[in-house]
This record gives sequence, structure tokens and C-alpha cells, in this order.
Amino acid sequence: MQEEIKHKLLEKILEAVPFDGWSESALEYGAKKAGHHAGYALLVFPGGAMEALDYYLVMLDKQMLARELQETRITARIREVLVRRFELLAKHKLVAGRTVAYLALPWNLAQASHFVWRTVDVIWHVAGNDRSIDFNYYSKRSLLAGVYSSTLLHFLKDDSKGHKDTLDFLDRRLEEVLRVGKFIHECSSKAGL
Repeated sequence: MQEEIKHKLLEKILEAVPFDGWSESALEYGAKKAGHHAGYALLVFPGGAMEALDYYLVMLDKQMLARELQETRITARIREVLVRRFELLAKHKLVAGRTVAYLALPWNLAQASHFVWRTVDVIWHVAGNDRSIDFNYYSKRSLLAGVYSSTLLHFLKDDSKGHKDTLDFLDRRLEEVLRVGKFIHECSSKAGL
């Protein structure tokens, strides 16, 4: 029941985010549009806008992984998941832009890093079937965080049909990561590591 309440309220909050950003105003608007008093949103999301945003991003992660993956190679699976992510973001592109702007504020950077890390961790667990706990755990996620973040920024300014430019940009970033991975592997092999 609590999840359903949060989900319905979030839908209304998302209507205001393009205009008010992730703010108390957006939460109040969402509560009123859902038929409640203005302070209701803070009862549901006591942490305010950041908690509502956290819930939104968790929902995106779940939706991104809702369908079974079709690809078999790890890089192709990761691409498939990221393409889904950008398809979801395209439905509320103005919200995506306001989210990036909000998380870019200096006092939100730590939380922004947490959100990106959580998303790439989920992607690696599902698409890469990765359960590593060594140095590879961090390097894989760091590289994917760079790919996702840079592609997200490209996506926000992309007005090509079907966001084709973003998908091309994503493919180039993934290719670069593959080259870096091969280079590191070759160096490690030559050094006897």
C-alpha cells in the first residue's frame, strides 16, 4: 500500500519538476494534484525533494531492468540496459534535465555520486552477472559510471529523431571502454600480474 501511495504521489510531483525543479514547491503541487493537503508529500517523503528524487531513481532502475535481456555478450547486454534507461528518461526529458541540474549543486554532489554508483552497480549485477569483490568491482563500475554520465549529458542536448545521436555517442563510449580494458589486460599480462 505504501508503495502505491508513493508511486501515485510521485507521478503528480513529476508534473511539477520541469517547472519547479526538485523542490518543496514541486512536492506541494504533487500533493495537491493527488487530492491531499500541501504538507502530505512530506509525510510520504519525510526527506523532502531528495527522498522523492531517490524514489524516482529507484523506480527508473527497476523499470530499466523489468524486461528480460535479449543479448548474450556482456557489452551488448550493458548497452541494452542503458538504451532502456535512455528510453525511460526520454518520457520525462525535462525531468531528467532538472534532475541533473539539482544533483550538480555542490551540496548534492555526494548524493549524486551515490545515485550513479547504485545504478551502474545494478547494471553490472544484472547485465554483467558481476559478483566480483576485488579491484575489478570498482574499475568496472567506475568506467561504466563515466560512460553513463557522459552519455546522459549528451542525451540532454540531443534533439535527433529517436535520440540516434545519443545512441551513437553511447556506442563510441562503450567502444572506448573496451579498448581501455584490452590495453589494461595486455599490460597486466606483460607485467605478469
